[in-house]
Amino acid sequence: GGYDIRARIGYAQWSIEGRYLGGFNWNSNVPDLGAVGNVKIGSFSNFGATALSGDAASTFKSWEVNLRWQMMPWLTPFIGIRQIKIGDQNNFNIAFPAFTALYTFNTAQRANGVQAGIEARLVGPGTSWQPGPFYFDVDGRIGLYHLKTDTDFNLLPSTGGSFPAGASNSKSNSPIVELRATVGYQITPFWDIHAGYRYISIRDAKTASDYA
Repeated sequence: GGYDIRARIGYAQWSIEGRYLGGFNWNSNVPDLGAVGNVKIGSFSNFGATALSGDAASTFKSWEVNLRWQMMPWLTPFIGIRQIKIGDQNNFNIAFPAFTALYTFNTAQRANGVQAGIEARLVGPGTSWQPGPFYFDVDGRIGLYHLKTDTDFNLLPSTGGSFPAGASNSKSNSPIVELRATVGYQITPFWDIHAGYRYISIRDAKTASDYA
């Protein structure tokens, strides 16, 4: 789970909104695969491995500031700026008869850019169809972002030492799309409960597994 926190100040139809979307963390594990023998991890060939396991962790967070115009009670377009940060790490533990080794692949990405979007209430207060306190909202935003990706690799054998390699970075202009649909229940004019679905697409985004 994560957080979608918003603060807004405005006058008449115009307002400025700050938003934080983050706190998202994903983790996964690959159990011991046993004696895999000969296996290639990244650009490294390994021979006679007696055990292999792995784990992965990812994070996502973003900040944005938008200028909003409520052109109708149910329709609000907006424009703004946004920064997105994504982190990804993959670890592989491999064992041999005489020693073990840890392979670590890291990817850090930062996107900065401008966006435009729209929020619409299709059902509920402010629309022609008002089924009591229930409402249905949708919103979408699309932007063009400067995406920077940094990658690095480190090998830690149990015999000692550290062997970093493969550090690189890349830059691209990437479109980013976010869509959301929400069903809610209005308790008071200032409080409600809601649930929904969010979709985010970042073209050119990389994960550590792309390099592992």
